[in-house]
Amino acid sequence: MGEGVDLHPLKEEELVSVGRFVGLHGVKGYLRLKPWGRVEGKEWKRVVVYPDGRPPEGNPRILEIERIKPHKNVLLVKVKGIRRRDEKASSLVGLEAFVPAKDLEPLLEEGEYYWFQLIGCEVDLEDGKKVGRVAEVFATGSNDVLVVKDGKEHLIPFIKDVIREVDIARKRIVIRRIEGLIEE
Repeated sequence: MGEGVDLHPLKEEELVSVGRFVGLHGVKGYLRLKPWGRVEGKEWKRVVVYPDGRPPEGNPRILEIERIKPHKNVLLVKVKGIRRRDEKASSLVGLEAFVPAKDLEPLLEEGEYYWFQLIGCEVDLEDGKKVGRVAEVFATGSNDVLVVKDGKEHLIPFIKDVIREVDIARKRIVIRRIEGLIEE
């Protein structure tokens, strides 16, 4: 299964976290992957995990994927070489899954963004006032939320009523001023 596989020409900085293995499913070795975002349309051929930590620490391990299928709010992932619910399968639970960034782009629809693309973006109000920088993103079930920091922490819902413009190339997001949303 690729213990300590050299990622050349794949570099750690080209890897993007797509979710975390959160458990096992059934007796045939399927793993439950909680993705960062919607579950449908995922067709990765391989994922990289770091049993000893996050990149660049730890030894990367490449997992060849046989099958991925959506199931409720997770993906059921069949990893090559894992045939049953055993220690080998259990050892992956809790690990973050990474894929090459180049494998992500074709899966996006118009107006959709991966969390890694939003992190680091400057956030401004429509009038040009600076709000801060996106430090992280999390899901609430109904929508994603941007955690924007500027010394203070602002929780900005990633919804059409609030988000006016997203310019990934310029790393900039423009939001609408809504009473109580931004603490001044």
